[in-house]
This record gives sequence, C-alpha cells and structure tokens, in this order.
Amino acid sequence: MAIDKHQQVMRQNRLAKYFLEARNNSQKIGYYPLTGGRAYRDSNNVLRAEYHFDTFTEELAEYVPEDDVLSACKKYFVLLLEVIFDCYQNFGTVIDPEKTGKTIEDFEQELGCPRGWTNIPGATKDERLKAIRNEICCDGIDHILVKYLGKNRFGDIVQAGHKAQQATSGLPQGWRTE
Repeated sequence: MAIDKHQQVMRQNRLAKYFLEARNNSQKIGYYPLTGGRAYRDSNNVLRAEYHFDTFTEELAEYVPEDDVLSACKKYFVLLLEVIFDCYQNFGTVIDPEKTGKTIEDFEQELGCPRGWTNIPGATKDERLKAIRNEICCDGIDHILVKYLGKNRFGDIVQAGHKAQQATSGLPQGWRTE
C-alpha cells in the first residue's frame, strides 16, 4: 500500500482521528484523555482494571472509542504497525540493513563467522539468510510485528512463540534449528 493510501486510511479511521486529537490536546493543552474506569474480577476471579476515554469536545464525541483504553490502544498500535510493515516492504533497501545490497558472506563475517559459513550444498539464498537471521540475538522490530501482525518484516508468516521453528523450516538436514 502506498504511503498516500496509508495517510488516507488514517484520516478516515475514527480511532486514528481520536488518537491524533488526544495527543494534540494532551501535549499542547495538557488535557488528560481518560475519564474513569472500574475494577472487577473476571470469570477466573482475577482482579482486573478497565479504563475509558473522555470526550474533549462535542465535535470529537463521535470519535471516542467505545472500547476500553487497552483494547483501543492495541487496535491503534496494530494500525500503526501495518504502516511500518509496508514501509519495510516498500523501502527495505533504504531502511533495513539486511536489504542494503550486502552479500550473504558480508553478513556471515559481521556475525563473526567465516565467509561461506552457511554455504551448504543444496541451500538456497533464502535458507542461508534465514539461518543467519536465526543467529542474531535481537530481531529489532520483528518480534513486535510477529506478535501483532503474525509476520516478520520480510513478510514471512510466523506464529508468535514459534519464530525459530518457522524461520528454519525447510532447511537442509544438519542446520541449526535452536
């Protein structure tokens, strides 16, 4: 999706409109957008808290989320992550170090491995890159994209908690899968 389409979606999205105005009012005026909440026990007898948004003005009353604060924030966060994901897809060679034109051997060397370390007979370029990614301690934004969108910045579908299994599936026998 092109950036201008994202801008259009954000302008038309009620939740995005509310969060934009809530941010502006809190930063520029000092208005606190929460109005109240409640404490209760859920069906498992766990104590929970729930908070709700306030209406700043009559014009914005129609944009106030019906969801509680946590649910609305998660929905808005996912909306923002979709924009970020599309940025990785469209501008990956500019913003993502793994898409800068470096060779697989360059990445191997940067990890402290000998050049050609993943060059196992029968391994494709994608399999080699996935094996290298599996060796990196911190995935940057991938863990967030996987948790909320179910895919990493490369577009690979990954189930949360199963990244290592998914990222290394289909690798040649003997490759590290931990």
